[in-house]
Amino acid sequence: MRRLPAGGRFFASVIETNGHLASLQALQDNRSDVTAIDCVSFAFVLDRLPHLASGLVQIATTQSAPGLPLIASKQVPAQGIEALVRALADAVAHDHPLAKRLKLDGFARCPLADYGNILDIETDAVKRSYPSLA
Repeated sequence: MRRLPAGGRFFASVIETNGHLASLQALQDNRSDVTAIDCVSFAFVLDRLPHLASGLVQIATTQSAPGLPLIASKQVPAQGIEALVRALADAVAHDHPLAKRLKLDGFARCPLADYGNILDIETDAVKRSYPSLA
């Protein structure tokens, strides 16, 4: 297990760009040396904004985890949830260009337990002396 250098600093500085595209632009402008981008955003950039990926090198990936959940209010009745599920599935099934652009090939209903490995990732980071995850 590799520990952070004394004082807990791995990088000389950290900048906040407030967005994946801005983080990639910071790399292109030499304001940053490394960044983390989710795979869907990066696939979008490769397809639609390749100049932001030009010359960049992917150095690592994290372990797989479920994508962001779609969450409805507790006030939405069960039949409303089912209608939303059907509408999303129909949109993906019937608008192939949009689905492809959004990198969607369907939706899955996952139990909350499927997200447990995200906590495992956080626990591992803490064990490796990373003080918090963004």
